[in-house]
Amino acid sequence: MSMTEKLIPQNQLRSDDPAEQRELKDVEEAIVLTGGVGRFQYIAFSLIAMGMVCGAFILYSIVYFSHVPSLQCQSIEGATWKSCSREDACDSKTFAWKIDPDAIDDMTNWVSTMDLYCTDKFEMSLIGSLFFVGTFTGSFILPRAADIYGRKLLFLIGLALYICVAIALYFAKNLTELYVLMFLGGISETGRYYVAYVYCIEMMPKRVQDSTGLYIFLVFGVAMTYIAVQFWFITKDCYVNNFIAIGLAVISWVSVAIWLPESPRFLFSRKEFDKVRAVIRQIAKIN
Repeated sequence: MSMTEKLIPQNQLRSDDPAEQRELKDVEEAIVLTGGVGRFQYIAFSLIAMGMVCGAFILYSIVYFSHVPSLQCQSIEGATWKSCSREDACDSKTFAWKIDPDAIDDMTNWVSTMDLYCTDKFEMSLIGSLFFVGTFTGSFILPRAADIYGRKLLFLIGLALYICVAIALYFAKNLTELYVLMFLGGISETGRYYVAYVYCIEMMPKRVQDSTGLYIFLVFGVAMTYIAVQFWFITKDCYVNNFIAIGLAVISWVSVAIWLPESPRFLFSRKEFDKVRAVIRQIAKIN
């Protein structure tokens, strides 16, 4: 008899049995007996973390997407080109301005593709601010829904919304579209990150849940470091990050949708014991 059959005997757990919660004593015990931290946990962590960190490639890159490069100005026609600030370049008294040909911070980004060089600083700051407004709004919806409909479903919904946002950002043509997309991206964050964090943690035995949270933050630290190195040494095209984000998100979405089960702890809290038994057996088989 296998370990999981000893833990969850087929003839002792029935979905209509009021005593079934006593028979399946503890999900934690079940996860430990299936191997604790094994191949399943490593794969689950990788797939969920991939869906979480994909957002960093846009969120952590907003400063690059909205960066105005070094400029040069002419006070009058024929005058010598001199370095100047964005405010001076956009001043009506300035005859002409251009990007400094020697600038190392000239990028292909929202500023260059949408001609936002002279956009008011407050309007530019709203790009990032509306993301957090969206996150605040979504916090009242997706995490609560995850307690009702499941971690997996709401993670996939948040990730799907993020994929749509990331694709649309590539085609955005004006500031208004950016505002709407960043707001929606903020809403997606609550499913793609907040719900995902719980989803990932609940796949682990309690003894490694704290360290799992730490490893998630380390993944984001590595992503942040990579983004800085990327823009300094590899490419000045910010839209590359759109493709990286979309690629990671699609891989995560498809893999989780097809292969990764619902959180056994969530299913246990909903008293769906037949499904708990199936998930525990899947974990045991992979481990």
